[in-house]
Amino acid sequence: MGSDVVLEALYPPLLQRGTPTCIRSDNGPEFASATFQDWLRRIGIEPMRIYPGSPWENGYNERFNRLPRTRSGGTLRAELLNAEWFATTRQAQAVINT
Repeated sequence: MGSDVVLEALYPPLLQRGTPTCIRSDNGPEFASATFQDWLRRIGIEPMRIYPGSPWENGYNERFNRLPRTRSGGTLRAELLNAEWFATTRQAQAVINT
């Protein structure tokens, strides 16, 4: 996914709900690109990125996506989402909700 896809995804909610004062993101190329950063500043949003190698700044997302299983349990991704193949989001939601 490139910054153009992110911009297309952000545009409708910004029109509907207004612009926030800032948007916090990781350091993926789609968020770190000059195009994305400049666009945010032009419309009055301050881009804020977490420091590389600092998962504690975005702990929920990092735990959900990256931590392996442990003896005391695991993550939703490790225990469920990576164990199943879902064709739609609705299928995943149905399994999560059961």
